[in-house]
Amino acid sequence: MQSRAHTSAPLHLRLYTCHAESSDPGSAQPLRASKSALNQLTKTMSLEFKRRHSRIACCLLHPGTCDTGLSEPFQANVKPEKLFTRERGAEQLLRLIDGMSMARTGSYLAWDGSTIDW
Repeated sequence: MQSRAHTSAPLHLRLYTCHAESSDPGSAQPLRASKSALNQLTKTMSLEFKRRHSRIACCLLHPGTCDTGLSEPFQANVKPEKLFTRERGAEQLLRLIDGMSMARTGSYLAWDGSTIDW
């Protein structure tokens, strides 16, 4: 993969579990609060960087569901084609990072490049 030297990108990784739109009855409130704080931090940083440093993009990335011990309890609800190896998850994130541009700053991006609503 070729890196783009002209754009810097502070990136944050976040899992979709406990998303603001989910209604999981067992969702941990502290986890939801920390994710809300990360959302706000990412959005605020993107606005500040855009204002001060026109070539620094800031995004939140979701790697998809990777086959790990953390996702194991939820894997029954994941389609087999959407359960990725850790290596594939990393490749997908690197592809997103390599293609980062100022047009996407402040976004929450899924592994496939689609935008996830805040």
